[in-house]
Amino acid sequence: MAVPLTFRDKNGFPYQREATDVLYAKTRGQNCELYFENGEVEVWGYPLKYFHKKVWDTNLFRRLDRYLLVKISKVVNYKWLKVILCNGNIVALTRMGNDKVKKYFIKHSLHQ
Repeated sequence: MAVPLTFRDKNGFPYQREATDVLYAKTRGQNCELYFENGEVEVWGYPLKYFHKKVWDTNLFRRLDRYLLVKISKVVNYKWLKVILCNGNIVALTRMGNDKVKKYFIKHSLHQ
């Protein structure tokens, strides 16, 4: 399911990117920072809760904390208070987020 996100370039012209290309998202003040699979980082002009509502139907992302959404299918491994993503990025977690990832991995038998 395609979920377009609208951004503005330096000149103020709008352009779109797919939400399914986002690896993880976290809050940045009133906006959210989106980290794409190709390594690019973009600031989306809306709070994280709006991004979460927009991608809810895709069932790709899990809310690991109030400041963090991760595309759970791209999590390769987890360690204490950290997740390791497919591109090698390490994302810090809180204890609550660590418990959520641990439960997901146990439920789906992904952790070795």
